[in-house]
Amino acid sequence: MKHDLISRRRFLQAAGAGAGMAALAACGATPTAAPAVETAAPATAAPVEATQPVATAGEKAHIIAVDTGDGMALTTAFVPFMEQNPDIEVEVIGVAWGAFDQKVDLLIAGGDSPAIWKPADQRGYRFYADKDLFPDIGPWIERDAYDVSDFVDTLYDFVQWEGKQRGFPAAHFLAVEFYNKTLFEGAGVSLPPTSWDDTDWNWDKLLADTQAITKHGDNPMQTVWGSGGVFGRGESAWAFGGDYFTDEDYVTGKPTKTIVNSPKVVDAWQYMQDMIYKYEVEPTPADSDIAGAAGIDLFLSGMTGIRFGGIWALAEYAGIEEFEWGMAPA
Repeated sequence: MKHDLISRRRFLQAAGAGAGMAALAACGATPTAAPAVETAAPATAAPVEATQPVATAGEKAHIIAVDTGDGMALTTAFVPFMEQNPDIEVEVIGVAWGAFDQKVDLLIAGGDSPAIWKPADQRGYRFYADKDLFPDIGPWIERDAYDVSDFVDTLYDFVQWEGKQRGFPAAHFLAVEFYNKTLFEGAGVSLPPTSWDDTDWNWDKLLADTQAITKHGDNPMQTVWGSGGVFGRGESAWAFGGDYFTDEDYVTGKPTKTIVNSPKVVDAWQYMQDMIYKYEVEPTPADSDIAGAAGIDLFLSGMTGIRFGGIWALAEYAGIEEFEWGMAPA
C-alpha cells in the first residue's frame, strides 16, 4: 500500500493547533499603534470584555509576556515597542518547555495573568478561551484598522472562539525532512524530492531508502540509522490521511468521540512500529535514550539518514560541516 507522505490539509490544521498564539486578555494599557495588549483576569473572575482601561497617571502600565527558554529574544523584540510607548513596560518571563503550562496557571491564580503567551506545552489557547479568560479583540482590530492580511487564513481563523477573535497567530513552523546527503549518496539512493507533487516519494520509497542507508553496529552508538524518527506518534495519523477526531470537533474545540481506531490511523501506527521493530531502520526508544544520555543528536552526529522535524532546527543544523545535508518538504 502506498501513502502520500503527508496530507497538506491535515498539516495546516495541525500547524494551526500547535502554532504559537499571542494571547490577549483584559486589565492593562492600550498601545498607540497596535491593538491593545492586556492581561487576563484571575481564573475565578467574571468573563472579560474588550474595554479600554486607563493606566494610573504617572505610572507605567506593567504587562507580562511568557516565553520558552531565557526569554531574551522576546525581550529584545519588545524594545522598539517600549520606546514608542514609554508608558508601557513589558516583563518577559522565560520558562522551560515542560513547565510552561504550570507557570501560566500560577500567574493567573496569583492575579498576574500574562498578556502574551503561546501554547508551548500541552494546552492550546482554547483551554483558556473556554474559561472566558480572553476578550474579543475584534473591536480593537477594527478600531486601529490593523492589517491582518499577512496571517495565513487557516491559522488566523483557528485563533477564534465562539465566533470571536481571541488572539493572533505568533508563528507557523513547517514540518520538513532533514536528510544527510552524504549518507544518501553513499548508499546509492536518490535524494528526497523538493516538490510536494512528486508521487514517487511515498512510504514504500522511504522504507527502501532507509533500509539501504542503515548499517547496524555492535551497539546503538555504532549504528548508522536510515531514519532518526519519522513523525511523532501523534502526527503520523495525519500523514497517512487519518485523524484522531472529526472535522466538527476541530471546529468546536470540544471532541465528543475519537476515531483513533480508524483504518488509516491503525495503518500509520503499524508503519511507525515496523520502522523500529520489524525493519530496524530507526532506533528504539531505549536506543534514543542511550544517545540522549550521552548528549548526542543522531542527525548532528551524522548517524542517521533522514529526520523529520520542524524548521526551528535550522539554526542548530546550519553549523554542520562534517557532512552535506539538505531539506525537503515533509
